Amino acid sequence: MTGTASDWLTKARDGLRTVELLEVFDEYPCVVAAFHCQQAVEKSLKSFLTARHAEFLYRHDLGYLLDLCKSIDPACAALEPHIVGLTPLCDGDALPRRPAPDPDARRCEAILSPGANRL
Repeated sequence: MTGTASDWLTKARDGLRTVELLEVFDEYPCVVAAFHCQQAVEKSLKSFLTARHAEFLYRHDLGYLLDLCKSIDPACAALEPHIVGLTPLCDGDALPRRPAPDPDARRCEAILSPGANRL
């Protein structure tokens, strides 16, 4: 996807909204919710980079994206403990290779808020 920082952020919000909709049900596929949380973080980082006219490869590696963000604004380092380990959730497999963390839309939103407020 190419586009503006706003386009990336809209996609990130859509992912969080998907998780919120899943949470309405007593049971829902955890791996699907976790995938959308990971994607929301990824697209938020890409929004940050796009807003600063930074070039990046279209990869799903949050560590790579966060390193680029930190090179622009060292304060982004504060996000690292919150997103470490999320990259494997983007593979989209029906059965994750590792157990996925229990998704929580509010946690994802809290993770995204610091980066989103920088735009």
